[in-house]
Amino acid sequence: MNAEAVKNAVLYLALAALLLVGWSNVLAAPESDYRDKWCEARNGQVEVRLADGTRVDCVTKFYAVEVDFSRKWAEAVGQALWYAANTGRVAKIVLIVDFTSNTSVAQYERVRKLIWHYELPIDLEAVDVTFVNQ
Repeated sequence: MNAEAVKNAVLYLALAALLLVGWSNVLAAPESDYRDKWCEARNGQVEVRLADGTRVDCVTKFYAVEVDFSRKWAEAVGQALWYAANTGRVAKIVLIVDFTSNTSVAQYERVRKLIWHYELPIDLEAVDVTFVNQ
């Protein structure tokens, strides 16, 4: 193998490692796959339309649930509260977290601390990005 071929092989291996380890959110399944699996396991209704046209990801006996990737944590807070206010159920966020990513874990911690600090009436649950494959 010549020096150019070795250099290219190393470059391709480095890129593959980045994709597999560092970019798992990019490679994750669509949000709807997580929503459907989580909701079905709890006998909930998926995509329930509210009077204003918004759609709750999942409605169970007790919860109005917003399912989102960790990078959308702030959006999830507002949506969960809105859905709860319009359904009479408890707000719940199911956050899809890549526990191998410091950024994703930090995003989960932000929403957890926000809920605690302001005593928001939101139940928070984290599911790993591998959840849909289990």
